[in-house]
Amino acid sequence: MNRKFETSESRPKRRGFRLATAVAAAAIAGGILIPTSSAMAAPTTSVESVVTHSKHDHKKKHDGNHHGKKKKRNNGGNTQGGTQGGGNGNTQGGTQGGGNGNTQGGTQGGGNGNTQGGTQGGGNGNTQGGTQGGGNGNTQGGTQGGGNGNTQGGTQGGGNGNTQGGTQGGGNGNTQGGTQGGGNGNTQGGTQGGGNGNTQGGTQGGGNGNTQGGTQGGGNGNTQGGTQGGGNGNTQGGTQGGGNGNTQGGTQGGGNGNTQGGTQGGGNGNTQGGTQGGGSGNTQGGTQG
Repeated sequence: MNRKFETSESRPKRRGFRLATAVAAAAIAGGILIPTSSAMAAPTTSVESVVTHSKHDHKKKHDGNHHGKKKKRNNGGNTQGGTQGGGNGNTQGGTQGGGNGNTQGGTQGGGNGNTQGGTQGGGNGNTQGGTQGGGNGNTQGGTQGGGNGNTQGGTQGGGNGNTQGGTQGGGNGNTQGGTQGGGNGNTQGGTQGGGNGNTQGGTQGGGNGNTQGGTQGGGNGNTQGGTQGGGNGNTQGGTQGGGNGNTQGGTQGGGNGNTQGGTQGGGNGNTQGGTQGGGSGNTQGGTQG
């Protein structure tokens, strides 16, 4: 009788095991997690682990698709405000509009009250405010409008109250405010209007109160304010109007109160203010129509 009793008890157990296995298999196929109370006779650890693993894989795929869509929406490749060192009240990378591959406000070293990379409008491949070293109250890369491949405010070394790369309008391949060394109160690359391939304010060395590359209007392939060495109160490349292939203010060495390349009007292939050496109170290239 004991054998019959054991046989009658083992059959319901086998039926229950088969039923629980079938329910668990259906739950796995449908991706549904069933309560453990519904399959008490089944091996719960294997069922829950497989169901949880299925949900985990589904979540991974969902998260991967979600991140992929988000990355695709922000596929502009713009960079704003890279690295900022120690200091107080510094501003790096203000506002950047639409466009692709633009860079605004690269690296800023220690100092107080410096501003790098103010406002950049739409366009592609524009660079505003590259590297700014230590100092106080320096401004690099003010406002850049739409266009492609423009560069405004490349490298600015230590000093106080320097301004590099003020305002640049629309156009393609323009360069405003290349490299500025140490010094106080220097201005490089003031305002550049529309045009293509223009260069304003190339390299400015140490000194105080120097101005290089004031205002450049529309045109193509114009150069204003090439290289300015150390000195005080020098002015190189004042105002250049429209035209093509004009050069104003080539190279200016050390000295005080020198003026090179005053005003240049429209025209093609004009050269004003080639090379000026050291000295004080020199004037080279006043007005060219």
